[in-house]
Amino acid sequence: MDIGKHCEIAPSVSLDDVDDLVIGDYTKIRDGVILDGNKIHFGRACLVARGVTIGGGRAELGSFECGDFAYIGDNSMVNIADSIVLGDEVIMGMYTMLYTHSLGLSQFEGFPNSVGSITIGNHVWLPDGTTVLPNVKIGDNVVVSAKSVVGKDLPSGCLAAGNPARVILANEYPKPYTSAKLLEITHEIEQDAKKYGIETDSFVIDIPKFKDNKLICVCRMNVGYTEFDLINRRISGLCTTKTELFREILRRHGVRFKYGHEKGVYVSW
Repeated sequence: MDIGKHCEIAPSVSLDDVDDLVIGDYTKIRDGVILDGNKIHFGRACLVARGVTIGGGRAELGSFECGDFAYIGDNSMVNIADSIVLGDEVIMGMYTMLYTHSLGLSQFEGFPNSVGSITIGNHVWLPDGTTVLPNVKIGDNVVVSAKSVVGKDLPSGCLAAGNPARVILANEYPKPYTSAKLLEITHEIEQDAKKYGIETDSFVIDIPKFKDNKLICVCRMNVGYTEFDLINRRISGLCTTKTELFREILRRHGVRFKYGHEKGVYVSW
């Protein structure tokens, strides 16, 4: 068992016969989660929400591995009768189901029977109620509509929907935005900060400005400042309760940073 630093694991998390467990730095595992399988590896800054099960039938034969910033929503089921590999920033909504098997009745009598791995790339969003079936590969930068059933491979960059899921728009993601559009988005972030009361006389968020291919947002405090580069996803400066709240707002807009903190200062992984 290898548990990283600054992890949060609820007391009610159940570990059933997990011989090879790795939990990356800053990962959080909430109440009622069941981890059942021979090999389960989490990257850094993952969040496993309440009531998630990773395991299921013959889980000792399969494995689960995910990269950094994985999010597995409430009451999701990740069946590892075979292997599942997720890249970085795979976001799974509530009641998402990943099944590496579809079997139950005799194949000799014509009933469907399938066991196989699932591979999902980087920056993939599977909203609430999505199901992914065995022997499926999903590329990078993919969005799947809620409650879709993915039974065939999906190429990188697509928007897919339906039961069975099919490609609705190809080469849709990521989208290159103009400077004006990026500044419009940062204005929404600024409004969110005001909505949640983060800004005070002693904590001011400067309107982001472009500089040397960077979109810099500065949090100014009485004791110093912190810079967030929203395009290159870099942080420099002080880590405080307020900057972490602002970082959480950025995460809600899908902007995540591979940074931790040591002695009150942000440090990259």
